Amino acid sequence: MARPKPGDIVPSLPQLPFRGQGWILVTFFKSDCPTSPLALPYVERIHRVFGAGVGFQVLGISQDDPGETRAFVERVGVTFPVEHDEGWAISAAWELEAVPTLVLVDDEGRVVAGHAGLNKAELNALAAKVAEHLGRKPMVVAPEDDGVPAWRPG
Repeated sequence: MARPKPGDIVPSLPQLPFRGQGWILVTFFKSDCPTSPLALPYVERIHRVFGAGVGFQVLGISQDDPGETRAFVERVGVTFPVEHDEGWAISAAWELEAVPTLVLVDDEGRVVAGHAGLNKAELNALAAKVAEHLGRKPMVVAPEDDGVPAWRPG
């Protein structure tokens, strides 16, 4: 699933329980990817705005070892849960080609939305889908004028 498409079923893995958990924004990243530290603060914003309630959560999947992961999430300011992708087993099962990759998954394991790299328009659209799912007002999580590029490949 190099480019997740709405309706795709993602692999069910022990670290990623989907059924009955509400929607999950699964965010794959690697600390030495220059795009990951640009994208993750927006994912953190989605987590802070929408992830505190029932029906939605954010889960990070790090392709780094646990020590590198801890240092990276601390530096970037990530507070959502992060799993270590031992041997890149999860990334391989999901057939990822780039990081960061964000995949919004419903509680049946179907992709609602997703993209690779940094794309502010896609981040804002993803946040709008989460808001709609939760019956909340949508908000801009990735403003155009914050000094970060609107788009960057992973």
